[in-house]
Amino acid sequence: MPKLLFDPLAYQFFYRCRPEDSTPAIAAGFGWDPIRRRYYTEDPMVAIVLASRGDDYVKQLLADALETAVPRKRPEAAGRRQKSAPAVVPISMLSNSVH
Repeated sequence: MPKLLFDPLAYQFFYRCRPEDSTPAIAAGFGWDPIRRRYYTEDPMVAIVLASRGDDYVKQLLADALETAVPRKRPEAAGRRQKSAPAVVPISMLSNSVH
């Protein structure tokens, strides 16, 4: 049975499967590691495609990664426009002459 797992030493999600079950990993964008003989990715956004085939630990890691990948707006600042501060340029950069 194919399974999505996480290797904390290599910080990789890997897909353990038989060769005939490798199509979902290839389609999701996993790379092949010939030394460890497994499909892997370091990108949680790639691994999330196969999240349904992961154990509870992997699902929690992917949920945390997805939560941090979504930018959040502060509710109190969402309705207001924020003014940008003028850029401060040091005086030494304004003159081209050598002192």
